[in-house]
Amino acid sequence: MRFKKYLFISLSLILLGCAGIKPTPVSPPEIKKHITPVSLRAEAKVELRGLLTLSGRAAITAKNPDQFRIEVTGPFNQMIALFVSDGKTLYSYSGDEVRIHDWDDPLLPYSFKSREIVSCLLGAGETTENAQSPEDILISRDGQGRLKSLSRAADGKKAFRVELSDYRDVGGAEIPFNIDIEDGKKRLVIKYSSVVIDTDLDPDSFNIGLLTER
Repeated sequence: MRFKKYLFISLSLILLGCAGIKPTPVSPPEIKKHITPVSLRAEAKVELRGLLTLSGRAAITAKNPDQFRIEVTGPFNQMIALFVSDGKTLYSYSGDEVRIHDWDDPLLPYSFKSREIVSCLLGAGETTENAQSPEDILISRDGQGRLKSLSRAADGKKAFRVELSDYRDVGGAEIPFNIDIEDGKKRLVIKYSSVVIDTDLDPDSFNIGLLTER
């Protein structure tokens, strides 16, 4: 009888002790804060699809917030396409045709902005979101908060769509190694083979004046 009494008391104390233990609260998943590079220099394979399809190797440089240079060379190291933005003006050369447009020109034949291209090249969605225009921009992210796609429906202009994938760590920054940009009938597919971030860039890389003097 005494044994049963002690057993009852012991079980009661155990149960009361368990009741007093609060479960450890489950913390919400931590959202990783991604490093946004200031600049980027990369080697890539590119394919430019339009009326004609051009493919080759590319040297790409980009600098926040709105400067970029994409230089495409063919199998014999000849230049087959060049796109340069100094933030105010876009210079493009492809198919032996040169075009120069101001980014604020309402007749600009492209619906994307210089900031959007740089943001995608750097994988820095924050730049894109902070520079939204009155037009509707649809942005989606993956489970780690990285920019996955960006699109804008056609509104008197050609539609604009970007898809980013194959993110890799480069110096602590998450960089998309596959970039697919489409604007109406034109499509540019970029696949990085090597990337260096936050390196010194030649300021003449974005100097359109030097290109027009040739």
